[in-house]
Amino acid sequence: MTRRPLIAVLLALCAAGAAAEQTITASDIHVARMGRTVAAADGTVRFGYPGVTLLLAVDGTRLAVDTAGGTRSLVDVIVDGKPAGTLRLAPQMNRYDILKGDAYTAVLRDHPHTQVALTEGVLLDGDKKAALIGYLEEAMARVGDRRVHLLAPAAHRPGDAVNGHPTTDQHAAMAAELLPQLRRPAGW
Repeated sequence: MTRRPLIAVLLALCAAGAAAEQTITASDIHVARMGRTVAAADGTVRFGYPGVTLLLAVDGTRLAVDTAGGTRSLVDVIVDGKPAGTLRLAPQMNRYDILKGDAYTAVLRDHPHTQVALTEGVLLDGDKKAALIGYLEEAMARVGDRRVHLLAPAAHRPGDAVNGHPTTDQHAAMAAELLPQLRRPAGW
């Protein structure tokens, strides 16, 4: 008996901020497959049964799927636990954009009146604090939205000799330090 493959999938992931595109085949170990599938040597995955799921964790700004299927083939797409659409597949291989933007832009898109404040916290100091500030600055650049605010670095407050977390007095000092920075974006 010959089975007609209904869908062949190839995932293309473009890492955030990178010029190079990374290609991940559907049979790659980073793609979790649930259901009855057949992985081919060329990296495609074929299936013809309902309920088959391909799962891939994405940290980037673009996700595209190269896929082909029968004339009645549909693929439901879920991004961050929410339905993102349904692909109506053509018999020939086509590229479908699944994700444009990243988690930051999804929050901003879904909540147009939100303001996001990023801060590195008070427990870190030195190189670790500098690295975290660098990550936050990168996130700001990736998002490029005036509703995302990077707060000025907070003073290091490592707690006391009894506890490595900020004390009551240190919490009060943190609030006094952060509150003026939050007033403008929060509209207080």
